[in-house]
Amino acid sequence: YTGKVDEIEKVGDSYQLRVKLPFASDEELSVMESGNELIVHVGRYRRNIMLPMILAAMSVAEARLDQDVLTLSFKKSSR
Repeated sequence: YTGKVDEIEKVGDSYQLRVKLPFASDEELSVMESGNELIVHVGRYRRNIMLPMILAAMSVAEARLDQDVLTLSFKKSSR
């Protein structure tokens, strides 16, 4: 595979992280935040994603899977 695995984009005062997840479906997908890591489960497979400092200081506000791309919206948290 030679394309980008993930991509971060600033959208207004929030950020979006897009992660390629080929063959994933909504039913088998779960996302959890743990400190500066994002833990993505697809069925029995797990992927830990180290978040850059700007995203680690925020919280996931929304997650959606569109075809093979998981889009996570991050907003400032009150932590």
